[in-house]
Formats: sequence, structure tokens, C-alpha cells
Amino acid sequence: MELALIKTLRNYFVSLSLRTQLLFMALLLALPAIILIVFVGFNQRREDLKEGITESNRLVNEIVAEQYNQTGNAEQLLTVLAQIPIIREKKTAATNTILADILKLNKQFGNIIVADRNGDVWASALPMYKAFSVKNIRTFYNTLITKHFSSGEYIVGRISAKRTIGFGYPILDAQGEVENVILVNFNFDKINELFAKSGLPTGSSFTLIDHKGTIIDRNLDPDSLIGTKEKGDLFHRIKNGPVEDSFIGVGLIGTKQIISSHKLTLSAESIPYLYILVAIPIEETLLKAHQNQFKYMALLFPFLIVVIMLVLVIGKRCFVLPINKLLEASQHLKHGNLNVRVFEYVESGEMGRLGLAFDGMAQQLAEREQELRKSESEYRFLTENSADIVWRLDSNRCITYINPADERLRGYSKEEVLGKRLIDLMPPEDAERLTKIHSERHALEQVGFATGLTSFETSMYCKKGEICVEVLSSPIRDENGNIIGSHGVARDISRRKKIEKEREILIEQLQTALAEIKTLSGMLPICCSCKKIRDDKGYWNQLETYISDHSDALFSHGYCPECAEKFFEDIDKFNAGRNKSTHS
Repeated sequence: MELALIKTLRNYFVSLSLRTQLLFMALLLALPAIILIVFVGFNQRREDLKEGITESNRLVNEIVAEQYNQTGNAEQLLTVLAQIPIIREKKTAATNTILADILKLNKQFGNIIVADRNGDVWASALPMYKAFSVKNIRTFYNTLITKHFSSGEYIVGRISAKRTIGFGYPILDAQGEVENVILVNFNFDKINELFAKSGLPTGSSFTLIDHKGTIIDRNLDPDSLIGTKEKGDLFHRIKNGPVEDSFIGVGLIGTKQIISSHKLTLSAESIPYLYILVAIPIEETLLKAHQNQFKYMALLFPFLIVVIMLVLVIGKRCFVLPINKLLEASQHLKHGNLNVRVFEYVESGEMGRLGLAFDGMAQQLAEREQELRKSESEYRFLTENSADIVWRLDSNRCITYINPADERLRGYSKEEVLGKRLIDLMPPEDAERLTKIHSERHALEQVGFATGLTSFETSMYCKKGEICVEVLSSPIRDENGNIIGSHGVARDISRRKKIEKEREILIEQLQTALAEIKTLSGMLPICCSCKKIRDDKGYWNQLETYISDHSDALFSHGYCPECAEKFFEDIDKFNAGRNKSTHS
């Protein structure tokens, strides 16, 4: 097994280029120094992490001590206040004065209020301009239930408007029932001062969280985070963990940090009312270790540069330069310079014979390239100047090439057409028919039948209407015979279609006229006296009515000269006879 591994490594090393082999050996010389630097850096990182955990624990303990002191002082103060007769007798004005004086002397408090057993506040250290109730606040109802000094949760003070946490103490009557409750809210200015003096690295933070996971106070991003619930798994881990804990995890801002935590619980309660977190960024903690490692690497770097330069100079002159000359010539050939000749660089030995072989290959490639360019030029000339639309489609039947004839016939620019599907340029009924043609072609291909040229007629949208085209389409195949696209040529047959339609209309009109003319042919039964004509249904019609119904002829009525003369003679006779009868 070991021999096979050694053989594999040896074959791999031999397969490398000469330059790479020389550089690899140079790096082997520097490998012990690199390993030593990495080892020292690893130890430094470990020591820095220990120091970071120690510092975060130190600050957590200081905050815990401060919070214990504030809580103890608050409990003592509220105990004393609960015994003052003025407060027990609910003398509001005097109570407000006492509470205001106490608040001035104790800056750690945000406000002190007193509420009756229904939660209605009747006294406050800060001016109270509007009555309000605290019956739904956890501090109040916890105090009612336990009848002891009790904690609350995150709130925004109704009078102070400060984001804080509160504590309550009961005032009991003679029967031991809660008569009033004194409530006090905390400021956290002292904790912020402790953090500012801690000297922790940039980006460090402290966070105070209540029993529901709501952030009460925090030094970083307070406006966006205070009052919100911790959304990750951090609070869940701390809540279910030991009273004191230190670990490396993801902090509130989503970065990896050293985190120390502590739970605070009142003696009369079973659930912690406050969770204290101190977090130090890993990157800042390990900054010193990174700097030292960078310094050591910077010292090693000049040595590596010198060794590498020596290897490059010696290797270039002895090994690399002759081979590079051959590689340069092949690169010229690769990039299309078919006039390059390798034999000009290497003229002797095996390299010379290889150069002659390269020259022959370059000559053949130049001749084939010239033929290909000529063919492409002719094809391009034909398509660009064709009166018919020429396109090329990819495997998804999207247009990848369109010639200028399309813009002349349909009015759309090349940029408006490229990338669209061919069926998007057609009315829905024609697009459906084309899709059916493609499906039939695909079905034939699936059973092994190689399809070829296809022709069909379709309409295509124009900027001003539609045109009718006759399409010839042929598939494009890859080296395995699979269809990867298609070519298409579309000829405008709109004029031809128009002529055909006009011809059909003319034929129809002629046939209609011929049918109408035939109705007047043959023998017509006509009255000898009144000149009425009998139709096919046996009815007698006026001559002019019958002819109008069976032809395009129209009649206008008047008198011929002979009839007019006779008509006026009859009128004169009538008038003469009338006058004669009048005189008699």
C-alpha cells in the first residue's frame, strides 16, 4: 500500500512542469519555517480566546454585582416606604413629594409610583398629568399574587417614557391583604458606565433580556434592538443552560462571538427575571494573534523570495527557456497566427524535427481557415442581401440570428427580435399549428426517423398589421445527429395571397351575375293586354317589377312624344266637355 502511494506521488511529481517542480522543491525548503509559524499562531489564538472568555466573565460578574446591589437597594427602599403612614393613608400630595425627593437622590431609578389593589395609580415621583392603570403589568399582578417583592418584564414607562424593567412591593392591611403596591423602574446608566470602563475590544456588547426574551437594554444598536425579541437560538440556549455560562456562538448581530451569560432570579420567584449577556467579537479577540502571524510571515517572505528567484533564474537558463520557445510558437498558432513557424525558434535535434511537424500542421490549418472564411463570407453576403427573411433558432426555438430583410418587411429591429421565440411573432392559431409541426417532427425523431426540409405557410406580425409568408425550415444537427436548432427562410407572399383572394371574389361575382342573367333567359309568359309577366310561383307582376327583381336594371317613368300628344289631346277634350256642361 505504501509503495503504491509513493509510486503515485512520484508519477504525479514527474507529470508536473519543470518550473513547477523547481518551485515545489523551493517550498519544501521553507516548509519547516511555515509549520513553525502556523503552530505559534495556533497557540496564540488559543490563548487569546481564553483571555476573551476571562474578560467577558469579568464584566458579566461586575454587571451582576451592580444589579444585585440595585435590586437590594430597591427592595429596602420600598419596604421602608410601605411603612410610612402618609403613604398607607393614601395622602396623594404628600406621597408625591416624598417620592419626588427620593427619586432626586437615587438616579438609578426611572420613576416610583403607587397603585391601589385595582391597579389605578394615585401617586408618582414624576409629575402625572393623566390617570392610568397598571393592572395588566406583570410587576403589579406578580406582587398581588406573591405578596412579596416581585419582578416585572420589559416595559416603556407611562410617565418617564423610558424603556426599562420594574419591581413591586406590597402594602398590606391589618388582615394581610394587599391594599396598595409600590412600583419602581430602573435606569441602566451605571451598567453602561461599567461597560465603557471595561476596555473590551471594539464591537463588544452587553445585553439585558427579560424572561420572555425581550431585549431591555443594549449598548450596540439600541434603537433597533431594544424592545424586540431575540430571534435566533441564543436566548433558548441561555435560558435552558446553567446559571453562568461561557461559549463561542453566533451573537444577536449574526457574527461569531465569545459569549458569557448569567441568570438573575429573586428569592421569592422561581423564574429568572433577567438574563445578562456580554459578547466579544472573535475577529477582534484574535486580532493580536493574526498580527503576530502576519509579522512572522512577513519576516519569512523575503527569504522565500530569494530562494524562488534563484530557482527561477537557474531553472530558466538550464531547463525552461528551450521549452518555452516551443510553447510560445504553439501559443501563436493557438491564437490564430497561422503564419508562425516553429523551426525558426528550434533548429536542431528532436526539437527541430518537432518544429518541422508544427510547420506542416500550421500550413494545413492556414489553408483550411482560408477556405472556411471564404465560405462564410459568401454565405453572409447571400443572407444579408436576401429579399427573404432568414433566421436561425436554438434548441428552444428562440431566434439567435435574423437578417436585415426582417426589418425591411416587418419593421422590427434586430434587437427587438433576437432572443424571442418564433411563435411569439405569429398569431395564436398559426403558432399552435407550428407547435404541432414541431411536435410531429420530434415524434418522428424519437422513433429514429431523420426528418429534413419542412415547408408551411403562416402569418407574421408587423408593426403595421401582418404579412403572409411561405417558410422553408431545415434542422441543424450536432456531430451525433441530434437536432440542436434549425434554419428557416420566409418569403413574403402577401401580394400573391391578395391577388388570389381578389380572383376568388371576381369569380364569385361573375358566377352570381351569370346566375342572375340566366333567370331572364328562356320563354317568359306575358299578358297580351296589360303586358304583365307571370313568375315561377304563378303570380302576375308588372313588367318593370319583374325585370328589376331578376337583373340590375332600374326603371324611371315618363311619356314618349306620341303618348304625350295623345295624353294632352284627351285632357283638352275633357276640359271642353266640362266647360260645356257648366254653361248649360
